[in-house]
Amino acid sequence: IVLDGTVDGDGGGPWSLVINGGSANASISGNVGDSNPLSYLMVDASETGVQGVCTYGDQVYTGRTTLYGDLATIVNGEVRFNGPSVIGADMGIYTSAGGGAPITFNGTVDGAFNLTVDSGSSTTTFMGAVGSLAPFGSGSGASITILGGTTEFVGTAVLSSGIAASSDVIFR
Repeated sequence: IVLDGTVDGDGGGPWSLVINGGSANASISGNVGDSNPLSYLMVDASETGVQGVCTYGDQVYTGRTTLYGDLATIVNGEVRFNGPSVIGADMGIYTSAGGGAPITFNGTVDGAFNLTVDSGSSTTTFMGAVGSLAPFGSGSGASITILGGTTEFVGTAVLSSGIAASSDVIFR
């Protein structure tokens, strides 16, 4: 499944987008919700590549997901990854608007780029190993920058250059 360009609502929505690729791959090469955010986005595919996404509500990615741009929710929308994640560019995930909503990585997180997370007054949880294949991050600046909410690491974290946090960080 290939969406080769920008995906926006028409201003009459917000509309939702569900991509159900099953064992197929999905590629979203343009920004989603850039001009008119979608209500929510759900992607279920074996592997997915995603540029920037902005929704009012939840974003749920199932399968291996590679991220190349910022993800944001506007009204208490959760961002959840139900599979391994690869950070393919310096980027951020922001759910702090409207007070905050969870950011959850239910699989491993890898990549040679830095990640910023801001869950507002909610939580960010890394359930799997971070840096499971090689140390995570670019080695320049903080590998993970935490701007809001409590962040919890349940698996191991092997980072190139550490964590910069403005809130609590818990290692289990």
